[in-house]
Amino acid sequence: SFMNFRNIFYHVYLIVSRKMTFTYFSAPSSYRSVMPIKKPAPVSEKRFEALVSGVKVSVHKADLSNFPVDAVVNAANEGLQHVGGIALALSKAGGPQIQEDSDEHVRKFGVLKTGEAIALPARLLPCKVIIHAVGPKISRHSPPNFQECHLKSVALPAISSGLFGYPLPQCADSIVRSVRWFCEKSQVKYLKEILLVNIDDRTVTEMEKACKRIFSTHSLFAGICEIFFFLLKIKSVENPTLRMIFGLKKNQMKSFTTRRMLQRIPAHFCDMVSHIGFQAEFAPPDGNAWQPAQGQGIYFTGKVSTAMNIWSQAVSEYIYFVEADVLTGKSAPGKPDLILPPPVDVDPLVRYDSLSGGGDISVIFTGYQALPLHIITCKKT
Repeated sequence: SFMNFRNIFYHVYLIVSRKMTFTYFSAPSSYRSVMPIKKPAPVSEKRFEALVSGVKVSVHKADLSNFPVDAVVNAANEGLQHVGGIALALSKAGGPQIQEDSDEHVRKFGVLKTGEAIALPARLLPCKVIIHAVGPKISRHSPPNFQECHLKSVALPAISSGLFGYPLPQCADSIVRSVRWFCEKSQVKYLKEILLVNIDDRTVTEMEKACKRIFSTHSLFAGICEIFFFLLKIKSVENPTLRMIFGLKKNQMKSFTTRRMLQRIPAHFCDMVSHIGFQAEFAPPDGNAWQPAQGQGIYFTGKVSTAMNIWSQAVSEYIYFVEADVLTGKSAPGKPDLILPPPVDVDPLVRYDSLSGGGDISVIFTGYQALPLHIITCKKT
């Protein structure tokens, strides 16, 4: 199913990058003068947000038929007969011509097979394009007339989970995995947002769970987010200079393995870490048992629970973590008074690479040994 859902995002890629046309039928005279009906401002409850390779991915509880984006994806049937579920809601909101455009397309090109999709004008919907998808696969049709349209935001529901009976948890998992694959693998110039929009609370909750699980980039957060935190945002750190320096340090240490670890930091240091890397002054241990117990360096841990003990900080509604690749190399046991790792042997110039404070704590003494990957924003439950 994951492989199937990937194709619908490839279809979106073709549209937003203008590599695929979409059908634009002339409106009958009775509709040409019809202006979109002004509706009340949409009510949207955002449940999750993450920045994935430059594309903002979010989960919303909202009415898709009144959601202000550039394109919406509709869960359609083969004959494009919008008679139930989200398809009917979008058809009603978009006016009679949504169904007329669909009928016209079927007359000209035939029905869509399961796994095909086509983009048509949105008419009275508050978007530019409506993408009718009958399962996630690229359409074999080549509709006439190119309508240039730079789509920056696309909203989609839990396709196939309603009238089509696809199990909701599997549906949410497949869609979110496909979104992540799409964001990481596709080079889209214009698309900035993918919004997972559903009106019923159960579907929204499943989408939120899938996002927290799949966009929590490491097992460091597995399970604990559901108990202690809401995972609100994951921002990728992309700094070529830091990556280059980290690579040089890795070669110097002759260390070919890294550990994926965490550091909890105050909010005002998030940008600093992204730009200049890690410094001991950004996040000194302040927990009752860590003052600092393992040496005067830069602390990392492999567990969220340990991070909450090392960095107790002031009680705040929001909590910030940096996820990093850390070069621990050869480690020695930590001691409170160490300002450098101890010598390996009699030569004082040959020292250990880091200190160990137990199975999940490491202390390094140069920020070049850690590469920030993600800034993770959480909210206390």
